[in-house]
Amino acid sequence: MPFWDKNEKVGDSVSQSPSDPFHRDSTEHGEVHSQSDHLQRRLGNRQIQLIAIGGSIGTALFVSIGTGLARGGPGSLFVAYFIYSCFLGLVNNCIAEMTILYPVEGGFIRLAGHLVDEAFGFMAGWNFFLYEALLIPFEITALTTVLGFWSDNIPPWSIPIACIRPFLSWRSPSHPFSLPCTFFLAPKKDRFILPPLRLYNRDGFLCVIPLRLAPKATFCAQPCLSARILLNVLAVKAYGEAEFWLSGGKVILIFLLFAFTFVTMVGGNPQHDAYGFRNWNDGAFAMYRTMGTLGRFEGFCAALWSASFCVVGPEYISMVSAEAKRPRTYIKTAFKTVYWRFGIFFIAGALFAGIVVSHTDPELVAIVSGTGEGGGTAAASPYVIAMKNMAIVGLPHFVNALLVTSIFSAGNTYTYCATRSLHGMAVEGRAPKLFRKCTKGGVPIFCFLFVMCFPCLAFLQVSSGSNKVLTWLVNLITAGGIINYIVMTTTYIFFWRALKAQGVDRKLLPYCGWFQPWSAYIGLAWMIMIVTCYGYTSFAPWSVDNFFIYYTMVLLAIVTFTFWKVFKKTTLRRPHTTDLVWERPAIDAYEASFLDPPNSFWNEMLGPLRKNKGSDRQGSDSGNYSGME
Repeated sequence: MPFWDKNEKVGDSVSQSPSDPFHRDSTEHGEVHSQSDHLQRRLGNRQIQLIAIGGSIGTALFVSIGTGLARGGPGSLFVAYFIYSCFLGLVNNCIAEMTILYPVEGGFIRLAGHLVDEAFGFMAGWNFFLYEALLIPFEITALTTVLGFWSDNIPPWSIPIACIRPFLSWRSPSHPFSLPCTFFLAPKKDRFILPPLRLYNRDGFLCVIPLRLAPKATFCAQPCLSARILLNVLAVKAYGEAEFWLSGGKVILIFLLFAFTFVTMVGGNPQHDAYGFRNWNDGAFAMYRTMGTLGRFEGFCAALWSASFCVVGPEYISMVSAEAKRPRTYIKTAFKTVYWRFGIFFIAGALFAGIVVSHTDPELVAIVSGTGEGGGTAAASPYVIAMKNMAIVGLPHFVNALLVTSIFSAGNTYTYCATRSLHGMAVEGRAPKLFRKCTKGGVPIFCFLFVMCFPCLAFLQVSSGSNKVLTWLVNLITAGGIINYIVMTTTYIFFWRALKAQGVDRKLLPYCGWFQPWSAYIGLAWMIMIVTCYGYTSFAPWSVDNFFIYYTMVLLAIVTFTFWKVFKKTTLRRPHTTDLVWERPAIDAYEASFLDPPNSFWNEMLGPLRKNKGSDRQGSDSGNYSGME
């Protein structure tokens, strides 16, 4: 059978047996039945769009961006975010073409193993898993620092305890069993008391917890993590719906901050000061570490490292593709929107951050250098500093409260991606078979339980401080993220070579990326340069600790690739023998089973208000579906 023939009957190209993970024996809207060890396609267009936003927008855009501003200045920050977003757009162009054709479990991880080398896929899988899993303790530590905006008396161990054990249990002398208590902890001086009116029932009791936990800390953290656990063990549709609304809150927060910037810069502030671009006059390109031209270049590099941590996105769409109702359409739309998300959220965010506050602001400099109060907290956010400088009362607290929900949403997405990546590796035999098991709702439950061990790393802040732990995690995560993009571009180069060797016309694919293969080569060269130079400060002066903080993920990638290469004796895929059909027939048959055209984002949003709307309804007829718009 040819790789791709627009005139072929997709329904006849594959046997739709019950063992097919994409086979449907129901005409219910949005329902997908599969084996117990497979994910289920239940995510709609609007959910996928907002999940992609939820993973790409976290505390980095609101808080960590202040570090890049203080070290590089507004000019370097804006240019760095613009350049990095452009190069990451090249990576997005690569992974989009492959993922839309093969929306499989494990996303780009399985693509790397199938199209490049089994050892390459093994390395890519464990790198991405650790990348996502380490983001969970990062967000817990960030939650500690954000809550520190309200109080400096929060013990550093209280938040990890509240997050890791959201369902604490204690015994009552009169009851031989434990009662889980989470949401209704009420503060009373230095203790927490369970309000009897809220929790007391026929099996309930009043309990005093002898822990000096800060009231706001535990009250916020335990509900967040309880909800995260609940959402990740329910069916993916429940997770997608919750993430849709949480990510929507992030978008609202971003546009509120943009509106705040515009209104205040034209004089809409208590001082009636139309400051405009005044903060760019202090020296748009700041000097960092050294003086002169070299210092300005190092300042730009510091801003570029900030961008490499903050600007993300394509990996989350790739991972969610296996659970999309209409992958060839919805995933294509999600990848296309990545470009305007880069422009609005990251590039515009860097521009506005440099407008509202000067990079020489004493409070910002003191916080970033660690010599001032509020280091590592939400007080380091350029927007919060600007609000305090303008004597705006109340708004900083409102923004900080929204940051808490932003952290929860990002952590929720990281938990989702970590579990799905581990499940994808198990499907390919690169992780224990235990992790293949899914619940009836399509949730990889054992993967989730294993991922929930990583929040314990947040306890590192007890001895080292949250600011230092955040720095460690940021460096590890940044390197892991760049390696992900190296994997994507390398995989695409092998994919393109296989298409060319086998005479496949790329214009017949569901999505054809532009400027290929040069887009992949340029993106690969850029990402290799970034990950190589990222830790240059550890060499002058030489620091063993800093070297491993910056390059541990790089060394781990080399070790995992070599281990699997030697252990399994794998070989690189040859262009002429690469299996380009792979899982395409099953996906084609799945797409052809729909009777109605796919819903657009706004149709799903406004669907309940309309009488006639697309429904993603399925039937027994299999028609042609090429994925082309």
